[in-house]
Order: sequence, then C-alpha cells, then structure tokens
Amino acid sequence: MQDLMYRFSIKTKTPYSFLLCNHVSTISSYKDEVSGFIKKQDLWKLNNELLKYGYSFKDKNIKLITTREYWANWDKYK
Repeated sequence: MQDLMYRFSIKTKTPYSFLLCNHVSTISSYKDEVSGFIKKQDLWKLNNELLKYGYSFKDKNIKLITTREYWANWDKYK
C-alpha cells in the first residue's frame, strides 16, 4: 500500500524563507509561493517547522490537499 501524499502551497513574502527538505519529497518556489509534496505521516513535522517561522496549517495562506485531488484538478491549482 502506498503512503497517502499531500501537496501543500504556502504564500510567503520571501520565497524559501524556510527550508523544509528534510520532510518534503519535492519543494519548489515561484514568486510568492513555496509548494511541495509530503507524506501524511510527516505532516506534523511540516507543521512544527512552519510554526518556527510564524506559519500554521490554520493560516489562510496555506493550502493542503491530497495528491489525488491535486492531479485530478491540476488546472485549478497551477
């Protein structure tokens, strides 16, 4: 069974103001957004890293969706 994966995107004033590569399988930055893919079991690690920089999954500037949803509606999220 494959691990459930999520895609996250974070609106930030300074792209790559934090580096989450230890927990994220893919990370990219474009203009004011940092995005990547992460396994479900590592979401708490991502949240802990975000908290250090004043971000949280509760913020409106952070989007988190399953990869299934992302690929099914790719045009909506690009």
